[in-house]
Amino acid sequence: MTAEIIKQALDRVAIQTTLNMEYFVDTFPSASTIHNQYQKVKNEDWVEGFWTGILWMMFEYQQLPVYREMA
Repeated sequence: MTAEIIKQALDRVAIQTTLNMEYFVDTFPSASTIHNQYQKVKNEDWVEGFWTGILWMMFEYQQLPVYREMA
């Protein structure tokens, strides 16, 4: 795997994360989907921590405060 392929993958993750930020706002993705769509849930289970982790990883990758603020 080349550095360019990794960068392209992370850039796609950043785009999807930004779209999810607009959808989830102050909620979290559910642990599983219903009809292939994650539902908005409160932070009531350990699984919701994955969303926060993705936000922190995107902040580390792009250094954009919007990720840190939402995390």
